[in-house]
Amino acid sequence: MNLTKLTLSVFCVIFSAGAFAQAKDESGFYGIGSFGTSSVKGTISTSSGSAGSATSQGNGWQIGLGYDINKYLAFEGTYGQFFKSVSNFTNTSSNYVNNDTTNASGFTFTLLGKAQVSENVRLFAGPSLMMGSVSDDQYKLDSGKVTARNDSKSFNPIGIVVGASFALDNKTDLRLSYGTYKSFTWDHAAATNSSAYSETDKISSLYFSLATKF
Repeated sequence: MNLTKLTLSVFCVIFSAGAFAQAKDESGFYGIGSFGTSSVKGTISTSSGSAGSATSQGNGWQIGLGYDINKYLAFEGTYGQFFKSVSNFTNTSSNYVNNDTTNASGFTFTLLGKAQVSENVRLFAGPSLMMGSVSDDQYKLDSGKVTARNDSKSFNPIGIVVGASFALDNKTDLRLSYGTYKSFTWDHAAATNSSAYSETDKISSLYFSLATKF
């Protein structure tokens, strides 16, 4: 996903939408639909003490519900795919294949504090909890030697979300948010031609969302 082009497109929509006052009801439910990208950065260590780095990035989506407690506070719960990263490489001349798919999905629960900064713009921030699972499916063929593993891990890191919302009309907001979460450790057992190793990952995400009052 080209974030530069997407960001420019979003801001064109914002400034062409007009200045709608966020005169919504002070409390009530709203629906959320989000799309964006997440990145995972971490370190890898083995029983021999050797260390390496692990970095992946993929697109994600979320759907869910929010509730405005009042004009200063809201609670949100969403479900979706945090990210999916697919890497496939084949070199037939050297009989080399390397396929790796990482997928993370689950729930996110967030408590948001809100501040009105202009007629149609709000800032928000608050603590967030991810509750989900991540899976890693690897297959590697190198000079006739196959390395394969299929691992999964439940995780529940806490983090923080910050962002801004822009009123498109008196019911719908367009939002841009960034979230970063504490790292979690993933122990990978030994697999086919692959030694055991431990991986410590940290997830961050950038999402565009539409939030619509019911």
